[in-house]
Amino acid sequence: MILDAVSDRVLQTVRLCCVAGHLTSVSINNGSKRALLCVRCAGAGIRPEPTVYFVVVGEAMVKPGISSGDGRGRLDTHRSQHGLDQVRRLITDLPIGAALNVERHVLSGLADQGIRPVMGFEFFDAAHIDRVLALADEWFAANLPNSLWSVTT
Repeated sequence: MILDAVSDRVLQTVRLCCVAGHLTSVSINNGSKRALLCVRCAGAGIRPEPTVYFVVVGEAMVKPGISSGDGRGRLDTHRSQHGLDQVRRLITDLPIGAALNVERHVLSGLADQGIRPVMGFEFFDAAHIDRVLALADEWFAANLPNSLWSVTT
């Protein structure tokens, strides 16, 4: 049972109660792939909650994203597979839910401004780096004003 109003956005996240009675949240796109089951019931296994937010950029693309742990493995993947070699934001040890919320804020803000991905759902033209950073910084200023981030290269 979906507990929130559904819009026409595939990236919208809604709260749901799966068939086994587990309360969870899922993006519409992922939920439809799993037949609106929670991760546990869909057999996807238990994944650690993301507690890392990052923004990486290369010559052609910028990618805002989330990860768990220290995020380094994910950053290495983006560096080797997509040439995204500049880390512009790396915020670790976020409270549970914060990484997902900032990611949603950034992706929604870009969509609202008509900025569409050039690849997948989260890879944008590098020309939009300033907008991506501004949206992320806006979310952190409003929601976690004392959060520190490190910028590494």
